[in-house]
Amino acid sequence: MDTPTQRFESSDETVVELLRLPYRLGDYELVAVIGQGGMGVVYRARHRSLESDAAVKVLNPAIAYHPSARQRFLQEARITAALRHENVVRVVHVGEAGAILYLVMELLEGESLAARLANGPPLTMADTARIGREVASALAEAHRRNLVHRDIKPGNIFLERREGAAPRTKLLDFGIARREDAESSLTSLHALIGTPRYMAPEQTNDSHVGSPADVFSLGSVLYELASGQSPFLAGSHAAVFRRVAEYDPPPLKESRPDTPERLSSLIHNCLRKDPALRPSAKVVEEQLTGVETDPDSRAWLQTAPPPPDCPTETWVRPSPARPRRRRLLAGLAAVVGVALLSVGGYCLWPSRQGNPPPLDVPPPRALIDDQTQTVLTRWKMGDPPPFEEWLRGRRIRTVRQKGEAEFQSLTAALAAVNAGEAIELLDAGPYTELDVLPDGSWGWTVPKDVGLFSRTGTVLLAQKYVVDSTIPSKNGRVCYNGPKILAESGLRLHGLTFQADAPPDDTEDASAWGVLLGGPCVIEDCLFLRPQAPRPEKHFKVLSLNFTPTVPTQLALRRCWLEGTLNTHYRNPAVRIEARVENCVFGDAAQNLWLKLANTRWAFVENVFQAGDVCAAIGTDRYRPNVGQPELLFGRNTFLARRRSPLRVERYEKGPLAPIRASLFDNSFESEDEESIHFAVSQDARESRVWATGGNWSSGRSGVEWFPMAEGKIQFASRNPLDPTFAQIVNDPPAVPEKRTRFPGAIQPDSAPPGWLRRLQDRRRAAVP
Repeated sequence: MDTPTQRFESSDETVVELLRLPYRLGDYELVAVIGQGGMGVVYRARHRSLESDAAVKVLNPAIAYHPSARQRFLQEARITAALRHENVVRVVHVGEAGAILYLVMELLEGESLAARLANGPPLTMADTARIGREVASALAEAHRRNLVHRDIKPGNIFLERREGAAPRTKLLDFGIARREDAESSLTSLHALIGTPRYMAPEQTNDSHVGSPADVFSLGSVLYELASGQSPFLAGSHAAVFRRVAEYDPPPLKESRPDTPERLSSLIHNCLRKDPALRPSAKVVEEQLTGVETDPDSRAWLQTAPPPPDCPTETWVRPSPARPRRRRLLAGLAAVVGVALLSVGGYCLWPSRQGNPPPLDVPPPRALIDDQTQTVLTRWKMGDPPPFEEWLRGRRIRTVRQKGEAEFQSLTAALAAVNAGEAIELLDAGPYTELDVLPDGSWGWTVPKDVGLFSRTGTVLLAQKYVVDSTIPSKNGRVCYNGPKILAESGLRLHGLTFQADAPPDDTEDASAWGVLLGGPCVIEDCLFLRPQAPRPEKHFKVLSLNFTPTVPTQLALRRCWLEGTLNTHYRNPAVRIEARVENCVFGDAAQNLWLKLANTRWAFVENVFQAGDVCAAIGTDRYRPNVGQPELLFGRNTFLARRRSPLRVERYEKGPLAPIRASLFDNSFESEDEESIHFAVSQDARESRVWATGGNWSSGRSGVEWFPMAEGKIQFASRNPLDPTFAQIVNDPPAVPEKRTRFPGAIQPDSAPPGWLRRLQDRRRAAVP
């Protein structure tokens, strides 16, 4: 018999499935909803025999069939039940009733620390010291059992209300905790675990994450409580990660001279970049006990910190609160121990809460000359939600060609999927079955707000090519197009391998994969691979992006490996397109990028371009009245070209040229041809320029007087994209500014390859030839 459920819009607008109340689960009768999120729903429940109240967390039925969701749910129950500590929420039972998986917890009266910071009243410094000590005590017990929490933040710290006594702190949500010596986890290969601005540096760069990461996160919380300011807040994920990795917040004594030296030093040590230099959780507990009992601290303990400089748990300012709902929930017991994380709104990206404006945060002092980030901040160009957060709460439709899954073919899954769902490919592939599209070509149609993803690098194979009748033949040779993906708004492609077979022998130019975008799109952690042989074509476009929206839209292309050319087309040049390409490797092509500007804003940040001819060719449009100015940013990229110019800007259409506003900061330009001009601009494009440059380094000539570069030989440790030291510069650029915080290019000298590059290299080595 089907489980009786009803659809419900949660406070973060995520659709979840609720049981119809009252509902009986074992010995418990569920009577009211306390909270809900993508992973599960928490109910107030009554034990039928003992007549005692409890909190029952039920795994969201929409994802309960997914093995990893069930394993994570059970993992949380086991870990929390094993931690018998007064500052950890207590789990008393875990059960299964048909398709329903649930756990029973103690019912807590009170509120989360995040809610207290948002709604008041203000905490005193005595509260700060007590909360920190009790969290440290809980962590010390977890670390003694070799467990790492990995997501310490105000939303996972609960203040349990007690009569006649200060609230007791409870540590919640062990849903992503793991053993410190574990070799694998239940998360995606590419997932970042934690909440960005409370994450330790080692969590952001794919290093080993042990108990010191929890201490760093607790230090971030304590810094925020004591100063009223989050130490690593910024306007985008990338900016936050950079602050966490490189920025040292000023000691509390600078902003609050009355802070006890013992506390200021303790928090400073908790926030050290080197995990080995941080104190243990037990030491943090002891030091905070000393602060609380020190007679010299009594006056300070009764003070309150300055008001917070931003909302505590959101990247952007939240939507206006709903007073009636808040009053209703205030009357219920608040319960956590639950992974109830909201999706929230993100800069430039549509969310179920609308699209509130992003925070305009100046760059940190340690990165004051990071002109790339300054441009991104001015553009208010943020990031879409991380993949695991985007996936949370969605129904996942599974596909496996042979074996257990909901569907045995991708075409069948696409025919059945609904808006707001996702399709997971469970096997390695290859998938070759295609639909016939309305224009006679081959491919797939993807409904609105649907994602295709794989955790195994599933191969989608382009075997069928059709003649592009819009391009005339040349000397008996024609242009061919491979499969297309017709997508409405909200397409997300994650973890896939797009492989192409060789086109026909009479090919002039070939386009392997075309994506027609009707709205916002995220393409991440994907490989786009061309055939090794034969290669009859002159140019091979491995990915063609055709923008078809009627309203302004966004694109994020990140952590992808592309062999062949990426090119763009626009159906309506007047519609504004904003795109960010970050942490990608472009290679194995005569030309990496053919970018038509139109009414667009493109940001290329920390990518590596390696081409036989031109790395990036930028085509400018003719001037159109009442159409926005094209804007372009190249920041912290590495350009490796064998011949001609690594970067060219040239005319795309006849007629008066649209003015361009371009920024190029901290890039390295290198060509094996010593006579090449590393930045070539046609005369008409040059005359229409509004160029901003700085910190660029070229091994040849810049080509234009108004584009200054540091010129001199660039020495790379390796030019092989699969080498660990690929594109790493081993010599110093001439005339480096004294206060420079980084070297030109995507990969810094004398450091390990960044995590995104290592993961891409590993994926490419494991992929088919």
